[in-house]
Amino acid sequence: MKKIKNIVFDFGGVLIDWNPTYLYKKVFADEKEMNYFLEQVCTSEWNMKQDAGRPLAVATMEKQREFPEYEKEIALFYGRWDEMLGGEIKENSRWVEPLNKKYPLYGLTNWSAETIPVAYERYGFFKHLKGIVVSGEEKLAKPDSEIYRILLKRYALNAEESLFIDDTLKNIEAAQALGFKTIHCTPDLDLGGAQEMGNYLRNECVPMLKIIIIILSGVLLGLLLKKMPLLKHIGRIIDLIIMLLLFSLGLSVGANKTVVSNFFNIGAEALLLTLGGLTGTLLCARFVYKRYFKEKKTSE
Repeated sequence: MKKIKNIVFDFGGVLIDWNPTYLYKKVFADEKEMNYFLEQVCTSEWNMKQDAGRPLAVATMEKQREFPEYEKEIALFYGRWDEMLGGEIKENSRWVEPLNKKYPLYGLTNWSAETIPVAYERYGFFKHLKGIVVSGEEKLAKPDSEIYRILLKRYALNAEESLFIDDTLKNIEAAQALGFKTIHCTPDLDLGGAQEMGNYLRNECVPMLKIIIIILSGVLLGLLLKKMPLLKHIGRIIDLIIMLLLFSLGLSVGANKTVVSNFFNIGAEALLLTLGGLTGTLLCARFVYKRYFKEKKTSE
């Protein structure tokens, strides 16, 4: 199993408590009528069309013509939409900042492009996300596989190296079909205590532990066998292994469509990092040479 390198969050039902009843309990005196209104008039399927890009004004007028007896109540759906927002789902949102210290975090949400700015202003965890794909901006909605591909391509992600967290089973299944690791976030789930989360993140420690054990084993073996003639040629063997690894890396990069399609963007970032690292290395080497070796050579 490939290790997790990125985490992708849905928002509503995962990090944000959103529910139309928060508004309409103030509007309807009769709970039965409120339920009828939300199940037969302003339904979740109707709202999903706005999440997929339909303008709110158009949707409101069409629905008012269909149900003129609820004209005022329909107008409130987006007129007082912010009152449907509850607080953060703290059991889950509290993990965003700590996870951001180890993983790049992203968002993939079914949300209207006209209302998402309200959420951006209200919730502080958004500042920890490296990138967000909003269905209303893309004119596509989950579980359409294309919106997942937009996320992968835009941010040069590999699905098999990404953990996707959503509260809707259809969205989870669509992500799994593309190779994502997934967590289905149900209402009674505390994300930090989720077994799947623990398994995914615990597995991250295993490769590093193996690396440390291998290095320490090599150090001990080198101390024991340091007088053997074979070790005189170890430098050449290491060079050969490094060249083979670099060749294998080139093969994997060439076979990765996501990396190839974003090659110039990734290459520019890599070039800047390389130049910065090289400059720092040269300056450090010059300082060490002048401070220790040059003075020693002069004294001799």
